[in-house]
Parts: sequence; C-alpha cells; structure tokens
Amino acid sequence: MKGWMFGVLMLGAMPAVAGDWPEFRGPNGDGRVADAPPLPLTWSETENVTWKTAIPNIGWSTPVAMDGAIWLTSATEQGHDFFVHRIDAETGKMVFSEKLFHCDEPEPLGNSVNCYASPTAALEKGRVYVHFGSYGTACLDTRTNQTLWKRNDMPCRHYRGPGSSAILHGDLLILTFDGVDRQYMTALDKHSGKTVWRTDRSTEWNDLDESGQPKREGDFRKAFSTPIVATVDGKEQLICPASYAVFAYNPQTGTEL
Repeated sequence: MKGWMFGVLMLGAMPAVAGDWPEFRGPNGDGRVADAPPLPLTWSETENVTWKTAIPNIGWSTPVAMDGAIWLTSATEQGHDFFVHRIDAETGKMVFSEKLFHCDEPEPLGNSVNCYASPTAALEKGRVYVHFGSYGTACLDTRTNQTLWKRNDMPCRHYRGPGSSAILHGDLLILTFDGVDRQYMTALDKHSGKTVWRTDRSTEWNDLDESGQPKREGDFRKAFSTPIVATVDGKEQLICPASYAVFAYNPQTGTEL
C-alpha cells in the first residue's frame, strides 16, 4: 500500500515468537529452513492474523527477528529520509522508530518496481545492522536502541534504487554496490564500522553505444544481488552475482578468486 508498509504476523494459535530470522536468507544464509512450528496455509484480513501494525513510509526490506523483536526499515517515498523500526513480536507494538539518514537530493527511482528501503538488515545478538545502499549504513545496540556507528560515505549511483542486502560473516559486515557508475564489494569491521577491504568488480563491459558511452546511462551495469559464503574444497568463498558475471572472493581479504 503506497505510503505505508504493514508488518503482519500470521501465526494463528501458535506462539508469537518462533525461530530467529537474522538476515535476508535466514539463519543459514540459504533461505530454506526456519525453526518454527507449522505455519497456516490460508489467511485473510482476519483469519490466522495475530496482529497487524502499520509502518510509516515505504519499505520492501525483509523483516529480521531475534529475541522477541522484529527490525525493519523504511524510507520516505521520495528518498529524503531513512528509518529503522523495532516491533515487539508478541504484541505487534512499535517500540522504537528513528530516522537514521537524510539525503537532500536522492536520485529519482525512475520506475515503480523499487523503493529506497529495499536492502534487508543483518541481525545478531546485541546488534542490528541496517543498510540503505549508498544512502547509509548503521549499527544499533538492540538492548538500548542506541546508534553505535554510521557510514554514508560509500558512493554508488544505484540509478533505480538500492537492492542488495547486508550479510554478516565473522567480524565482517559485507556490502554490495553494483551501480551504473561503479561496482564493488566492501567489508566493514562490524564493531567499528571501519572499512576492512574494498574490491572493484573486474567486469569487461561490452555495453557501449556507437559514441563509446554506456547504453541507457549504464543501466545494464546495475545488479541487486546479495552474496552468500560457501565452503569449496575446504576454503570459504564469497559468491556474488553481478551484471554480466558471477564473482567469487576471499571473504577475509576481498581478493578475487
């Protein structure tokens, strides 16, 4: 619904708090398993709905949940202000809501199939990491709701809006920036927010027009994927699709494999 996003807990008679869901693809990073009792197969505005809470502004990020709290993000329709919200999983009550970032001149989306709050946060015991692409990344203490660090100095012209979600790996918060002007991966120290490594994509582009300029303002260079970490022959690989190619990196150093 335009102007609002709804968090809905459809659990029927089961307890409101089930398994943790700490990232975009869940606890194992594979999106396949949730540690929860059987879920209802049918629902409506009233059937199998425990609570329904209106969320201000617009957001397409996946909620993340742990320790009885649900965290999610939203942004104003024109992309000037960016928010984090915390909801009590049992009651649906909004217990915390705060603006984290402001942008005077956000780039227009140019379409109706994305918004400014599509990346999903990453959650662990004691901390939540919210991400809005180049518009900002922040870490909050989940006990006090206090902001521990912020970054809004990682440039990328998303052109159609951000879409890649944050993932946690060890002490790293790994972020993906595939825009029309630049394409790179970066890892931050999750404790301080400082950059540990940054690696530019090594894509060989073949999208130039007759004048030597990227077609459609570089529109074909964008990507919205979220990476996974896999173990291959006993070694970890950070695997991340981009436009035109799939890359694998050493997750500790960012070295392209």
